[in-house]
Amino acid sequence: MTIRATGALLALLLSLASSLPMAAQAGMVGAAGQGSEAGQEPTTLASALEWLTANKDVRVTWSLDRLDASRMVLLGDTSRAGRAILADVLQQAGAAYRVTGSGHVVVTGSAPAGPVEAAEAGAVEGTLTSEAGSPVEGVLVVIRGANRWALSDAEGRFRIVDVPDGTRTVLVSDARWEADPQQVEVSSGGVAVANFTLRARVFELAPLVAQADPRYASGSTVSATKLPTDVLDVPQSIQVVPGRLIEDQQALRVVDALRNVSGIAPEAGFGQTQDGFYVRGFQTQPVTRNGFRRLQFGGYTDMANVERLEVLKGPASVLYGTGSPGGVVNVITKAPRSERFRSLDLSTGSRGFWRLEADASGTLGDSGLRYRMSGATEQGGTWQDDADNELFLIAPSLEWQASERLNFLFDAQWNRQRRTQLSGGGLVIDGDLVELPIERSLTVPYALRETEDRLLGARVQYDLAPGLAVRVHHRRLDVTDDLVSTFLAGPEDPESRVWGRWIFASEYAVQEAYTQLDVLGEFETGAASHRFLLGAERGDLEYEDPASYFDGHTTIDILNPAPDFTPPPWDGSSPGYDRAEQELSGFYAQDLIEIGDRVQALLGIRYDEVDFTSFSDRTDASSTEVNQTAWSPRVGLVVRPVPSVALFGGWAKSFDPTTRLNAFGDRLPPEEGTQVEGGVKAELAGGRMTVTAAAYRIVRDSIDIRVSADVDPRRVLAVGQETSRGFELDVAGTLWDGGEGVVTYGYTDAEITEDLRFPVGSSLANVPRHTASAWISHRIQGGAADGLGFGLGFVYAGARPMEIATDPFELDAYTIANGAVFYRLGGLDLALNAKNLFDTRYFESTQGLTANWYGAPRTINLSVGVGL
Repeated sequence: MTIRATGALLALLLSLASSLPMAAQAGMVGAAGQGSEAGQEPTTLASALEWLTANKDVRVTWSLDRLDASRMVLLGDTSRAGRAILADVLQQAGAAYRVTGSGHVVVTGSAPAGPVEAAEAGAVEGTLTSEAGSPVEGVLVVIRGANRWALSDAEGRFRIVDVPDGTRTVLVSDARWEADPQQVEVSSGGVAVANFTLRARVFELAPLVAQADPRYASGSTVSATKLPTDVLDVPQSIQVVPGRLIEDQQALRVVDALRNVSGIAPEAGFGQTQDGFYVRGFQTQPVTRNGFRRLQFGGYTDMANVERLEVLKGPASVLYGTGSPGGVVNVITKAPRSERFRSLDLSTGSRGFWRLEADASGTLGDSGLRYRMSGATEQGGTWQDDADNELFLIAPSLEWQASERLNFLFDAQWNRQRRTQLSGGGLVIDGDLVELPIERSLTVPYALRETEDRLLGARVQYDLAPGLAVRVHHRRLDVTDDLVSTFLAGPEDPESRVWGRWIFASEYAVQEAYTQLDVLGEFETGAASHRFLLGAERGDLEYEDPASYFDGHTTIDILNPAPDFTPPPWDGSSPGYDRAEQELSGFYAQDLIEIGDRVQALLGIRYDEVDFTSFSDRTDASSTEVNQTAWSPRVGLVVRPVPSVALFGGWAKSFDPTTRLNAFGDRLPPEEGTQVEGGVKAELAGGRMTVTAAAYRIVRDSIDIRVSADVDPRRVLAVGQETSRGFELDVAGTLWDGGEGVVTYGYTDAEITEDLRFPVGSSLANVPRHTASAWISHRIQGGAADGLGFGLGFVYAGARPMEIATDPFELDAYTIANGAVFYRLGGLDLALNAKNLFDTRYFESTQGLTANWYGAPRTINLSVGVGL
């Protein structure tokens, strides 16, 4: 969606840098001086806007036709500060524009081709020559603070007219050349002379432009509405973990990055070999990737290809279909950029850990094809005996602007991981929690998880007309997941230190294919502006486990375990076979309505149909079929008493299909989640800081539970209910010049409210009632220590039950401290990160009385990054 503008208009935009606010000034100067490859001058307004989008957290969308008086161009920005910058630029450029009710800046006429000469004003003229004495053409010369500019001609000459009287500073702004500013005296009717000898820019180490925006506050999101939207305009709690924060903390797991979001607790899936977490008290499905869900197969989501995380709290089925009522964690991956950059980052640290990351982006010649290539390889031990991990990831993407209206994006990812299962270090014996040494492993050396993900994606977007576009997005994911896992079954007798151990093995193979079709547009009805989304989604999934095994294998002395390197016979007494197919169809509609500049309403609804078929043998002769449908609505309201404060409230539902039947073959209804939420959001310090405070109540209904036959002959009943109530506070942004911070607090009261097995009021397992975190960093600005920075923070989690209805058995609360020191010198970045500074011994997650996992002990990592 490119707007082709004249070089004169771009030059004028760049010249305005001196008169814009500091944030805007840095953005416009960067568009010429850093956002282009050396020797390649930007020639379009689009490149300047792309630079703002990539480097200043200004989410800009634009589309349709050329910037001239006969066409209308939408400059849609989701942050009010960003819209103010764009409006200021256009106003000073002399462009005619208006601001719609939805906050878009609509350009209705072009700026003049250059300054208008006035006979009574002064002028500045001169020549630009290289150090070799050759004239330099096409270089921008600017009068600081006067909104006057000119481009040098083929003879290197320039002339700037209509310059106000007085002492004026003349600047050269170009990606290829540099020169010292000059001061001249300008008088009415006179001509001042400023001749420049230009020096070629030399880059020994290129800036690491691949780094994220230096701010922790993000004013926009795409996950809440599938449209670029101001966070304050969303009537639901949503938090963004930006790339800069992930980088500063060296967060390599999604769950570590989510420590910066309130109301989230980690969950150790299969011995800490996969993503796992609770959101607002409910176990949440794996992360979605650019809006596409995935099953709970595969290892960790590696952060090498992650631009940022967006966490939408509460039911999100209206956009994402099946899922937990707790929320959605959406991973936004790195996208191609037009700016050329190359970066390498090498990390090494505790327990033999090392990791190499690479990232590159740019444009392929004059083709207009933008590319991105991210990758990582990792190897290292863990804190338990005979346990180590390996990883290799490569993620290429390619974007092509085929025309002003047609855009293509292709992406792929290959991720191979090998991780050793860790064992729980806390066991309940005779009513007491026994803490084993953290390095002791109760698994077997062959308890490994080897996964391989192969992903292919494509997106096509076409602008049908002003304010109307269609988008088709397809993704295919193939996963192989070979797993050997062990579970402690309990002591052989009440006083024995010898415990039984179960072995579980499988060879999963999963194929997922999803296609989404979206129609996006804008229109106005009277005083109301509408941004609408109409969509359809089709998903096909096939899962096969051709060789599962679950059986008892050995016993183990938990106080003196002996390594067992002999795998059991996988063709033993309990071999299994499982295969399933799932087809999903969804249709959704959403309207974001803005009434004036103080009120916004969000209306959405979705209809889903899920067909699930499972096969219990290889001949497909024995199968079970389940068909379920559900409606998932969402309504919300935002009221702004002042532009920087938003009061919000909303109601939303989620659904999660169940594949279980009762003893009579009757299907059970899908689980449903209902949330009521209200709160306040604010932008402080001119938009540099965001605050969200929210209170909520979520009810999860129709939970299918297994009961004894004497309770009900149907055995499986959908009568369970769980309720979570809570309050959350999230603060993020700029605290002072060079200082950024994130502070969170979450109160979560999650309990059983209906059940036939456990007492009503029992707390849900692994959900701490209180959580909190903080992280503050400071980078020294200027002086001898310019580029030096520090970071310090903590994570707190309160006590939480190990199992439902076992209040006496709780894991203790814990607090861990983290710190960092980083230093930037030109294109070189050094960082020293310390996690769990004081080597606190704590349990991070629980899966019952026989499986309580330690959190990582003190870990020190040193990383060196360089731009090439």
